[in-house]
Amino acid sequence: MRYLILSSVALLCYVVIFAQDTTHWKPRKSLKQIDSLHWYGWQEMSIDHLPTVSIDGNHVGEGYTLQIGGNLNASRDPFHGTALMALQAGKFKLRGYEGHLFNGHLQGVRINQLHNGLIPWSHWSGLNEMFRNRQGQKGLSPNDFGWGNWGGTTYFDLRSAYNQAKTSLIWGVGNRFYRNRWSLNHHSGINKHGWAYSLSVSGRTGEHVPAEGVHTKMLGYFVSLEKKDIKNSYAITLFNTESEQGKQAPSVKEAFVLTQSMLYNPAWGWDEGKIRNAQVIHQSHPTLLLNYERKPHSNLRWMTTVLLSHGERSVSGIDWYNTLDPRPDYYRYLPSFNTQENIRAQKELMWRNDPSKRQINWTRFREINAFSRSTIENVWNAPNGTITGRRSRYMVDEKVHEIQRAILGTWIQSKWKSWDIYGGGQIQFQHNNYFRRVKDLLGSEFHIDINRFAERLHRGEMMMAQNDITRPNRIVREGEKWGYDYSLPMAQQFLWLQGIYQSRSLDYFIAGELTNTSFKRIGHVQNGIFPEHSLGSDKGYSFLTFQSKAGLTYKITGRQNIRLQIGKSTHAPFADQVYVSPRTRNITQENIEPWSIEGGELGYSYVGENWKLKLNGYYNLISNGMKVSTFYHEYYDHFVNYAIRNINTIHRGIEFAWEWQVVPEITSTLAAVYGDHFYRTNQLADVTVDNQGISPSKTEEIFAKNFSVSGSPQEAYTWIINYRNENYFQAGFSIAAFRRHYLGINPIRRTFDALEFIDRGSQAFREIFNQKVWPTQIHADIQFSKSWRVKTPWSIKPYTNITVQGSIQNLLDNRNILQSGYEQMRFDLSERNPHAFPHRFLFVPGRTFQLQFQIQI
Repeated sequence: MRYLILSSVALLCYVVIFAQDTTHWKPRKSLKQIDSLHWYGWQEMSIDHLPTVSIDGNHVGEGYTLQIGGNLNASRDPFHGTALMALQAGKFKLRGYEGHLFNGHLQGVRINQLHNGLIPWSHWSGLNEMFRNRQGQKGLSPNDFGWGNWGGTTYFDLRSAYNQAKTSLIWGVGNRFYRNRWSLNHHSGINKHGWAYSLSVSGRTGEHVPAEGVHTKMLGYFVSLEKKDIKNSYAITLFNTESEQGKQAPSVKEAFVLTQSMLYNPAWGWDEGKIRNAQVIHQSHPTLLLNYERKPHSNLRWMTTVLLSHGERSVSGIDWYNTLDPRPDYYRYLPSFNTQENIRAQKELMWRNDPSKRQINWTRFREINAFSRSTIENVWNAPNGTITGRRSRYMVDEKVHEIQRAILGTWIQSKWKSWDIYGGGQIQFQHNNYFRRVKDLLGSEFHIDINRFAERLHRGEMMMAQNDITRPNRIVREGEKWGYDYSLPMAQQFLWLQGIYQSRSLDYFIAGELTNTSFKRIGHVQNGIFPEHSLGSDKGYSFLTFQSKAGLTYKITGRQNIRLQIGKSTHAPFADQVYVSPRTRNITQENIEPWSIEGGELGYSYVGENWKLKLNGYYNLISNGMKVSTFYHEYYDHFVNYAIRNINTIHRGIEFAWEWQVVPEITSTLAAVYGDHFYRTNQLADVTVDNQGISPSKTEEIFAKNFSVSGSPQEAYTWIINYRNENYFQAGFSIAAFRRHYLGINPIRRTFDALEFIDRGSQAFREIFNQKVWPTQIHADIQFSKSWRVKTPWSIKPYTNITVQGSIQNLLDNRNILQSGYEQMRFDLSERNPHAFPHRFLFVPGRTFQLQFQIQI
């Protein structure tokens, strides 16, 4: 038996370490064969890389939910429990996976959004008390509620009868995500007639948390009613979170140094005596769930659920016409842009001492608009076709995404001999409408619905500059749509089946899923550059894909086992990966095919009387990925679309955790992750000028092979110690180290055009070509909770529970922990100066705290 254990561990190490492309560590000699390397020697260890932070998941886009998802997927084992929670501080992503490789379920239906594959955590943010009844599955392990996903699955059951009768009032204060948080919750419990209900209302508020100009406003509600008997359950649930959040924008190293603030935020300024953030996220998605469950006998159970949702998410920003860039940290406004020493020194002094120089100047915008009197002719919606008045040079608009969703899902569980059989199916329809909307004209009277970049490119050709040639020079005012306006109706249907066999010494399972995904683009305006490809519906796209997995667990003894799980799946590409620029046209990438992932994991676990051990290795190949990036290109002097294909990655690594019950009151956990996630091939990009109206102008090879996947540390180590006594007191301390957090790369810097005239061994070549990796960072937290059971004078509720919880995050006040970082897409192709457009960063905040009080009766 000892030989079997040692052999399994040896096999695990072999799979993870040696199952690799041996060229990963070898440089190439010829530029046409360049393979990027992990240039560790180029790390910048200076503490001058000063950090900023985003206060909430919504501040960094919907993709942020991956970190939350990793936490909610935590199971009872030591790694996916306390260890993953401790690693959230460094923005650690499980196995380097993107959010669409995790699934979420609400009462029997998969809720991942069709347009990006993400779980919409923000739709119920703040309703924590109503979403506590959950279970999770990690990786390829089998679960009761679906095929699952490569990262894992979280299942929420919101029905009232599953909650014990109680009423709670919660109030919290903090300086990281909010200033104040409150929640009033009530569960009736199930009465003698089988009825139960749950109610909740909650809110969050905060300003300058933790950075200047950042704010949070949130109000959420939850209502659930259930009727239950021995064999049947009928439930209806309605919930929503309406929120407004001011963002913190990433910035450059020079701005952090000049302001001497690690929380510098270039997204705000003073407007008529009030603080105003330009980048504000609004969202509201009311969701209704109708659920029926039937248990005809002990070996059969089935559930049918309907989900309906309708809401929108908008992100505001400043738009400008024929005037200066409004961003305070725009590269031309920074002192380093000036070559004359005296002017640079003067600007540095102004940046350091005059706050208005590093903030958005709303007053100047209003003044410029006040004097921007214009006469516009050939106006579609003006009397006599002419209008005279204050035309906007600056305005605030919103990029809006309206979503309507309808889901019907059925789930069934049965038992046949020694097999547990699970299966089901789901139909989902999702209608997406994308458009821009005028929010604030900043004192001007109107805006003209034209494309300013196309107007500059096609001078004298009025129709080419029109966003909608059916309504030329249309006047738009506050609250009206302008710019692009298109829809992406989507549909998905899938069937899945899973069988689990359990015996005394061996368990195994097999599962499969067949999915059909379809979408098309419907344009609601006729763009002047693409009149034949913008208005109306295209032919649409449909993809038939599959997912399969199998695994076995060998139980060495009742305390230890070895498990092997393998899988292969294909997935439909997302619409924004297919369409080159859906804002303006229905033209797509070439050779559109599903992307795929295959691989497996091998693990060993031991559960002793006082300790637990987990060791796991994983190896996955992701193939045929695509994406589209739109940015301003220096050579073309206009926005371009980089339609990138042939994105292939390897994700491999080892996960280890050891939990030790030192004494009954103290538990110690050690955990480590060593990952290696990188691109295994070069990529191809079809480059088009966004406002030119011609087919792909160029195809470029991007030397991406062996560059590391960005977005998360690839190494993480943590030690956690918890103390708990019989007097309802608990305290904990955790410390974590994060290594090899890579910045996202700019593809232009890894092309032949960028490197053609650069000596391969020079410092200039390394600065252009090499990928930046952030230095090792340390993060520590402490937390505590104390509960009291207080006798009350009421006979119905004789006791009241009072709980105080608190935590201090980033105890060491480390302000260099990278939350996200990326190379700007712009690159100086004329001078090949890698510092012309410096990297941008967001950082985890310094020391913060949260304190919460709860009364429960």
